[in-house]
Amino acid sequence: MSNGRSPAHPEPPAVFTTERLFARAWDPERDVAGAFALYGDPEVVRFIGGNLVADLDAQREHLRQIIGRIARFPEGQGSWPTFDAESGEMVGTALLKPLPKSGTDREPSNDIEVGWHLARAHWGRGFATEMGRALLRYGFHELKLPVLHAVVETPNARSLAVARRIGLRHVGTTDAYYDHVLEHFILERRDFRE
Repeated sequence: MSNGRSPAHPEPPAVFTTERLFARAWDPERDVAGAFALYGDPEVVRFIGGNLVADLDAQREHLRQIIGRIARFPEGQGSWPTFDAESGEMVGTALLKPLPKSGTDREPSNDIEVGWHLARAHWGRGFATEMGRALLRYGFHELKLPVLHAVVETPNARSLAVARRIGLRHVGTTDAYYDHVLEHFILERRDFRE
């Protein structure tokens, strides 16, 4: 795999790897274009808050803010750019982090969210499902979390299908997170099947 880095600048260690993907820590300079392909695309952000990033400078600053937030999360939790292992191209973002409580200024709850954001160029290839399964393994096996949650906007049929495909159980709707009514899924570690 060519990643454009010299041996003096090795790839940071992967948070997780799958057959086709790997995730690692954010780098605001290296990852700005890949992140902008996601968060500068109205079709991608439509079901994840709708906050469209205006340009590369705004994306770079947003990545710095994300890195700052991750530093306050419990160890091992965060969001990570995820790459096609063959091409090295960024395909999306994997998330395993505290869900923000509604009615607060994104104050973290004790409930840990598993989530996936995928660049439109990579829709329909099974990457979100692969990412979701890897996050469940990571959360349950590596971090020993007892339960994981996913929240999805009701019209987001693709993400609803991914949540079900990876074994999450739909428990109804909730307005407890993100100041929005969302479809709520959970999975307990004891019920997790590879």
